[in-house]
Amino acid sequence: MNKIFNSMMALAIAAFTFTACEDVPEPYNNPYDAFQPVEPVVVDPAGKGTIEEPWNVTALQNACEGLAGGAYLNDGAEVYVKGIVVETTEVSVQYGNATYYIADDKNGVVRFYVYHGLLVDRAKVTASTDLEVGDTVVVCGKVKNYVDKNNNSTLEFDSNNYLVSLVKASGETPGKPSSDGHGTAEAPLTVAQAMALIDAESTVDEAYVKGIISKIDSYNSQYKSITYWISDDGGTTTQLQVYSGKGLDGADFNAKEDLTVGQTVTVKGKLKKYNDIYEFDKSSSIVSIGDDSSTSKYGTAEAPLTVAQAIALIDAESTVDEAYVKGIISQIDSYNSTYKSITYWISDDGGTTTQLQVYSGKGLDGADFAAKEDLTVGKTVTIKGKLKKYNTTYEFDKTSSIVSIGDGATSKYGTAEAPLTVAQAIALIDAESTVDEAYVKGI
Repeated sequence: MNKIFNSMMALAIAAFTFTACEDVPEPYNNPYDAFQPVEPVVVDPAGKGTIEEPWNVTALQNACEGLAGGAYLNDGAEVYVKGIVVETTEVSVQYGNATYYIADDKNGVVRFYVYHGLLVDRAKVTASTDLEVGDTVVVCGKVKNYVDKNNNSTLEFDSNNYLVSLVKASGETPGKPSSDGHGTAEAPLTVAQAMALIDAESTVDEAYVKGIISKIDSYNSQYKSITYWISDDGGTTTQLQVYSGKGLDGADFNAKEDLTVGQTVTVKGKLKKYNDIYEFDKSSSIVSIGDDSSTSKYGTAEAPLTVAQAIALIDAESTVDEAYVKGIISQIDSYNSTYKSITYWISDDGGTTTQLQVYSGKGLDGADFAAKEDLTVGKTVTIKGKLKKYNTTYEFDKTSSIVSIGDGATSKYGTAEAPLTVAQAIALIDAESTVDEAYVKGI
């Protein structure tokens, strides 16, 4: 009898519970909703690939149709593309860059690979949250049909690409320099932002822009002014001209040599576009000079030039008898047993896009090398020697020497404490085909 009573009570409670919950809304999202199929989104191509009208991702994909393996889109000219970050494969605080995919919609059919990208103003990644899924970006860089050793091809933004704008999924816009968008002495615009501002407003009566002097054209003895160029990285690809500019706080210049390639300056003045040239109009003045620049036009052992600055210096002076340049070994060509030297390449990011050749270079403090294996891809070196351009190759001429070596992996194959990056590991595989043991860090 007790069993029958207990069974009846259980049924009654179950019935009451079912009835009582019938009209109560679910206090959580139904997990079964997550299994509903997502409708893929197809977006029509749009844009022109310019900073004023960036392509969308679909338009970029269409522009790459038929691009040969190993070739660059538009002969290597930079293009601008707007998209939403839909996947991040690496956001590296250690190496300061991010690798990710963008699309026109979170469920977009067309996705595009962005390899080792920098943030707005070419800033490095400092936190894993600097770039996240859902962020809206405008990317500037060179697009390539990359082909690996197994003949697999990938359309991608090559390394050294950077963001022109970033709007976080939360609506924040990191790096916005001032409330009116014209910069201040304390928070100046970058060169990229200044050019975008000119495109947006045509003429800007007063703006503040910070950049690295990339080229010096001429001195005007009548107006005691200098015409020169600045860029965000010291290179000559994307530059802003300072036309007939004055010195610190509007002071006169005495000679062209009063400024040097590689110096960092903040300039105040009127921005405009003259024909195809983005420029500071005459009468601009320098607000500050120095601040991150090399203490020497040609670098020093303590404050060497970057590879980009070295290339700009060669463009400006053709031949430089002695300069100091710091870079990451990106490629090793050959060992010369007669001269006990190695020919290799360095770059600012360890990639092979913008490199400086070290032709028949010597070792630390001019010491002989014993074999090609004395150097390894991924190591950071500071080199002293003669800079020049041979045909189309920017290079350290023979007899250069290494001033310091380190800051890279302590082993050719990495260690647990100092592992290789993914890029270094790929370069190592290309160099050696098979590696029995290596340490690689990635996300």
